Amino acid sequence: MHINELGNNRFKYLVEQFRPGSVYHCDSLIVDGKVLFSITSKYLATPMEISQGGGIFRSANITYNSEDDKAIKKINEQVIKGFGLKHGAAHSEYIKCNEDDKIYFLETSSRVGGAHLAEMIAAASDINLWEEWAAIENALVKGIDYKLPKVRKDYAGIVLTLSKFEHPDLSSFADQEVCFRVPLEYHAGLIVKSEKQERVLQLLDDYADRLVKDFATVVPQAEVKNLH
Repeated sequence: MHINELGNNRFKYLVEQFRPGSVYHCDSLIVDGKVLFSITSKYLATPMEISQGGGIFRSANITYNSEDDKAIKKINEQVIKGFGLKHGAAHSEYIKCNEDDKIYFLETSSRVGGAHLAEMIAAASDINLWEEWAAIENALVKGIDYKLPKVRKDYAGIVLTLSKFEHPDLSSFADQEVCFRVPLEYHAGLIVKSEKQERVLQLLDDYADRLVKDFATVVPQAEVKNLH
């Protein structure tokens, strides 16, 4: 390997390998180094795909206690422990490799996930990650025990795109499953929830097609000329 040819300069380099596959995110709450809550979701269109080529961002939580759910949560606990996160929230991403079906760690962060994933997770589980993170910090400061609220196990998903309109009119998306409309300017997005996973995925597919037709736009990525 080329890394071995670098000798004592190896510490200056990072070796990475691209493993094509499905990308998942596992969002967690941690107290005393123990994962008290986690929920696994799958990017139906990954953030990298969106940033590189535009399109419709979509994510939805996967089947509870499925093989993928159990495998990702198991690795997620190892990741949280390995990075030494004692308290708070974490957003971690994993790849299920197309070649061998194994789960590979992609990245993690000691924060709540962006792109309104927190609202999606709250819709599925009744767990507001921002509120519970604050409650964990409050418990630490006051020296009291933190208690996780009752977790609901429904399904939710988000569909989101850049919009050619500053304030897009999404009133035509009127299904009863719609529970949140993204309030950002020049964005068109919705979160849907249901007791049935199939209904969530059906709506995400339908809404993605409609958003592409009536709202979506692509902004060219600025050329990076100076990396420092």
